[in-house]
Amino acid sequence: MNFIPTYALYGEEQAEEAEFFIHCETIASRSEKHQWRIRPHKHVRFLQILHISRGSCNSWIDGNDRRLGPGGAVVIPAGISHGYTFSPDINGHVLTVVADSAEQLFPDHQRIARWFDRPQLAELTDAGNDLDDLNIALQRFAAEYEQRRTGRSLSLDLQLRMILLEIYRQFHESGTPEPSSDTNIDSRLLRLSELINRHYREHQPAAFYAAETGLSLTHLNRLTRRAYGMPVSGLIARRVIQQAKRYLVFSAKPVQAVAFELGFSDPCYFSRYFTRHTGSPPRAFRQAQIAAMADQPY
Repeated sequence: MNFIPTYALYGEEQAEEAEFFIHCETIASRSEKHQWRIRPHKHVRFLQILHISRGSCNSWIDGNDRRLGPGGAVVIPAGISHGYTFSPDINGHVLTVVADSAEQLFPDHQRIARWFDRPQLAELTDAGNDLDDLNIALQRFAAEYEQRRTGRSLSLDLQLRMILLEIYRQFHESGTPEPSSDTNIDSRLLRLSELINRHYREHQPAAFYAAETGLSLTHLNRLTRRAYGMPVSGLIARRVIQQAKRYLVFSAKPVQAVAFELGFSDPCYFSRYFTRHTGSPPRAFRQAQIAAMADQPY
């Protein structure tokens, strides 16, 4: 079996240590440096969207080959091996976001959020791509990403929500079949995810979620460890930290306000909680992320 390297972004060996929320670039900006070939690799922390507006590519997604032309779109979840060979006239965008972005942006629409957990690939349009809604949305996003306008972080967050929704819509309207996930275990984990999204600010104990899903805590923990590598308590903490990070990066709320928004009565305890789970105090995390987005290190 061939070794598949893991990158944050393709070709950046050191970037495994890095953390960022959003990155956007043209397909050509990176592939031209590599003679239009992106060798098979994978990302541990990131969800990636690729959209072709002109030109073509031969894609390799988790061992499967397919050629894509204008309107081609690929959704690559974290951990999925992928690679491309592009034509020299390629035009389009690659959008890279943290792996759980869909879950965070669509907390009340888990069917949409979970759709981004699987690789997706289709040609969404075959003509008029310059006027295609997804292409226009990505161009606007890229322009906002490159500029330093007031409210940039908020604008990127809002536009990202619309781009992910547009991708979901276009795939379904194109007739691309949606993978089935109707097993009993999947339905219970989906129910758990919905419950956590609804109640995580209340800091309910894991036993509450077990009761709501109709399972013993031991059984539910067994399912979550198998699916996510952590117990229910870990999923609850992860959701709290996810939302805390979004507030810290995409809002101007003071740390104290973020603490209250997330159901913490003591901001000092929130700071300790955040530091314990991330290794960084909230203010330091915010400063590092804003600096990273401003400097565009990727």
